[in-house]
Amino acid sequence: MLTRRTFVAVGAAATLVRLSVKPLRASTRDNDVFSNATLGAYTQGILTQAHFETLRGDLFMILKDGGKAEYVRLAKVTALPDKTPPAKRGKVPAPQFDAFFLTFTGVSPDFQQGSYVLDNGHLGRFACLLVPGRSEQGEATVGATFVTAHQPGR
Repeated sequence: MLTRRTFVAVGAAATLVRLSVKPLRASTRDNDVFSNATLGAYTQGILTQAHFETLRGDLFMILKDGGKAEYVRLAKVTALPDKTPPAKRGKVPAPQFDAFFLTFTGVSPDFQQGSYVLDNGHLGRFACLLVPGRSEQGEATVGATFVTAHQPGR
């Protein structure tokens, strides 16, 4: 038989869990897509060009407003040229930047540019800015640019 103390404790725990679990949604004025829950992949250092190269062909889920989702496939990983200025003599070397561009296919033709949360079985959930475009074959695509910094020689 439940005592009053047990009933209150279970009720409080259930309310706390219900209030703390929030669905991840795409960018809106009231919702911050770039939260601690969606930036973990950035702090772990796994959003690198080399890692994405191994995931070419994988499915990614784009979480949208209202709990909707759209599935896209990683089609291409393109290295971008290094625009880091050379370090001056006698100074501590400036960090180097590695930049790459991801192209996803299979997106709806009316996809809107914005910050979204992507979900992948290997990377987990991460937030990024997606920009719609077109492939050479005329199909709708979305792209994301990533830039990572590192010290020279590391």
